[in-house]
Amino acid sequence: MSKEMERSYLVQRLMAPRDGSSKMDNFLNCLAFGGGLKNGGLSDEAADMLRSIFRFDYMGASEFEWGAVPEALSKIHNDKKEYKSYELPVSLVKDGKTYRESVYIICKEEWLEEIKKRICAWKDGYANRQPEFFTKEAVNLDQSIHKKYFNGEEMKESRITKGWLELDNGYFFFIDQEMFNKTKELFGIK
Repeated sequence: MSKEMERSYLVQRLMAPRDGSSKMDNFLNCLAFGGGLKNGGLSDEAADMLRSIFRFDYMGASEFEWGAVPEALSKIHNDKKEYKSYELPVSLVKDGKTYRESVYIICKEEWLEEIKKRICAWKDGYANRQPEFFTKEAVNLDQSIHKKYFNGEEMKESRITKGWLELDNGYFFFIDQEMFNKTKELFGIK
């Protein structure tokens, strides 16, 4: 593990945004952080900016509800000049089929090699077998890649996790290029 990086324990799952056209969409967005702080501690303005890019999955653990998300986003924003974007091609073999996917990463350059190791472990489902990759709640990168290409046809399923915000260090990764590009644009990262 890189000396500069902490272990990745809290990884917030991100899903496609709701269109917000119904009262139910807005209500469901409010539930993402359970009984913790409103918007997980994000201001209404910050929550509105992010809501058009992705929505936060309910993680089921209080560690995600009491300001960890805005703290990670602040780390990224404050150090954004040190952040760059990368594309990591990966393959997943499941049920005798090979799924090829790009994982798009936004991180500090010196963290890239360590993050690649973590992503590959999560992609291969090693989080439960190797303690250094264990997270508080499931990352589900392997399941997301598999579901995205269920039966070889891309699904437009809104329940598929398409991105992740790692909260301990402050970095993003995505399997959705549009979410990745919009996040880069929001933070001004190249």
